[in-house]
Amino acid sequence: SSWDAETGFGVMLFDGNITKLGSEAFSWRSALTSVIIPEVVTTLDTGAFFQCVNMSSVHLPSTLTTIGYEAFCNCTSLTDIIILDSVVSIGERAFEYNYELLSVVMPNTIRSIKEFAFNGCINLKSLTISSEVSEIGDYAFMGLSSLEHLAVDCHNKTFDSRGDCNAIIRTMTNTLLVGCKATVIPDGVEVIASN
Repeated sequence: SSWDAETGFGVMLFDGNITKLGSEAFSWRSALTSVIIPEVVTTLDTGAFFQCVNMSSVHLPSTLTTIGYEAFCNCTSLTDIIILDSVVSIGERAFEYNYELLSVVMPNTIRSIKEFAFNGCINLKSLTISSEVSEIGDYAFMGLSSLEHLAVDCHNKTFDSRGDCNAIIRTMTNTLLVGCKATVIPDGVEVIASN
């Protein structure tokens, strides 16, 4: 590890059997640039890395199941995130205001994306909702002003992106929830959501 606990600067590596990073465990560490979370961690709790504004790289473990409330909120230097196929829930405001976030890879294990999860990720260009997502919270994708491509896996039973419309539609109610620059409102849509 090249982490200096006194100055809070460098790359942090974890040892041992830590299974949970608790509330605000490493929040407000502006000198933190990179994190490798060990393979035994299952939960990132509330604000675990909140406001780590210079963190540009994070390696999530294959054991992680929950990304909690504001876990990476305001990590304004984070450019991409690969969420591995152990994760089932992305918490409220988990990646909110990550201005430099360009891409997010979401596995088919994700079932829930909570409110404001990716709100304000103004440079995110592309997003695909996986087949198992059955819950998308209000404003989860608000403020994605650079979004050019939006799709839903064709096997998803709750949401769709019919006719490659570049939108997220709640299938049962024919409600368009989220659109982007390239959205074409398809036939059958009855409601455009307020968020």
